Amino acid sequence: MKKNVLFLLAFSAILSFQSCMDDSCSFEGKWTVQSADVQSTKLSPSIVQMTREDYQASVYDFAKGGKVTVNGAAGTKPKEGTWSFDKNAQVITLGSEEAAPDFWREKFQMVSCVDGEMTISQRIPEDPSQEAIADIKLVIKKAE
Repeated sequence: MKKNVLFLLAFSAILSFQSCMDDSCSFEGKWTVQSADVQSTKLSPSIVQMTREDYQASVYDFAKGGKVTVNGAAGTKPKEGTWSFDKNAQVITLGSEEAAPDFWREKFQMVSCVDGEMTISQRIPEDPSQEAIADIKLVIKKAE
């Protein structure tokens, strides 16, 4: 019985890892945010709502060569930078150069990617030894 359970767990892990490598989940292209869940007991409800709305208005454009542009709500300046994906850790890193005047950096944990729909999560701060300020979960869908 234990062997069957271990086999099923291992098989499920392999399938979920392969789903991230599926052609429909190739990062390149435009991804629109379908839903944004922002949870925080440290931030005011209005800041949480603004953060949620900012994410929901975002479009992520992953280009060949590791370039990324994040377009937000109307009237906001697009964020430009680079992206990388660590297959082993299942982590997507986005950001600009540290010397850039508008420096930004975000890391998301890949939760799942199936049929061109990706679920990613982020903890702020990233360091688990520090007290959490916010937990963010996004569902993004490939537009192109």
